Amino acid sequence: MEQRNQQENRVVEREIIAGIKLVETQVKVNVPVFEEYIVKKPVFVDEPIKIPVGYDTVINALALEISDKVMANVLKQLDEKLSKAIDSRISEIKSPRIVEEVVIRYKDVELERPVFKDIDVSRPTYIDKEVINPILKDVEVTNCIPIDRPVVNAIVNDVRVTNAIIKDVEVERAVVREKIIDVIHKNCFSVDGKPIL
Repeated sequence: MEQRNQQENRVVEREIIAGIKLVETQVKVNVPVFEEYIVKKPVFVDEPIKIPVGYDTVINALALEISDKVMANVLKQLDEKLSKAIDSRISEIKSPRIVEEVVIRYKDVELERPVFKDIDVSRPTYIDKEVINPILKDVEVTNCIPIDRPVVNAIVNDVRVTNAIIKDVEVERAVVREKIIDVIHKNCFSVDGKPIL
């Protein structure tokens, strides 16, 4: 219950000598009244957890739903593969492929005086054959491997050779036209044979 004072505010004025005026005012303050409240403690009761009755039905429903989704994906893939196979088969029926087995038989034939025409040959394999009256033309050969062969009446033209390896070769009637020899003056070396810097 709240208690309230129903008195009116009174203002008292008092004069003090020296011109100071003091004003007093009464102020009413309502004081709250607190009531007692009883807090009730909750009471917990032990209750066992009950297993749902339709547990088997839930498992069966989930299994059926999963199997339906898997079968839908499998049937979709099978339909795509079947449609591709049918399309390819229909195209083969429209334009059938004729496959013939060709048997190639090789037979050795002897030729007399063959006539060779200009043919591009890449990476030929040379076998030792006896050649009578060959006609040699100017042909540029790279990475050749010369083997010891006797040559009669050879005509050698001026050919520039770099990094030539010369072995003992007998030359008859050789004509040397130009030969450049580097000569170092003797004053470039000391008496011991060491170069002078």
